[in-house]
Amino acid sequence: MGIRRKWYTKRFTKENIDQVTNVSGVYLLMNRAKSVTYIGSSTNLKTRLIEYLRTGKIPNVHYFMCYQLSGKAEAKRVKAKMISQYQPYYN
Repeated sequence: MGIRRKWYTKRFTKENIDQVTNVSGVYLLMNRAKSVTYIGSSTNLKTRLIEYLRTGKIPNVHYFMCYQLSGKAEAKRVKAKMISQYQPYYN
């Protein structure tokens, strides 16, 4: 198990989100200074990121990073670990 694929830090644009596949995993949203402001998990990373881009639920998102994981349970575990590590503002 573990991380199957990592999408490196990219600008938060539709073109970059389109490179993410429809898989389970954890995503990190970052501000202009690349500080993590929100960490989430989803069974469909691409759809969730597009939702955030369209709605602007988390303000001032300029970058994102994704980790593809083997399933929902692992994504929740990794998300909890990352939240305690980064302590993002919106979590």
